[in-house]
Amino acid sequence: MSNHLFARSDRAIEEARRLCENTLRIRALAQQTTLASCAIREEVEAYRQEVVTDWLARRRLQALAPMPDTIIRPRAREALRGA
Repeated sequence: MSNHLFARSDRAIEEARRLCENTLRIRALAQQTTLASCAIREEVEAYRQEVVTDWLARRRLQALAPMPDTIIRPRAREALRGA
């Protein structure tokens, strides 16, 4: 009878040890997932900033560029100089 109880308690201790190991693995995976998620979030934010910066730069260049109707063609420019 006592051998049966010892065997049963050994199995229970082994099961508790496996559960503890699994819990530690799950915690480690959760931490890795959290860190990866934070890294991805930072990369996305950096990309968004880059896109906004590029967009603003393009808008500024467009604002500095002459409008198509104000561009003076080379022949017209020569005619204006000669006149």
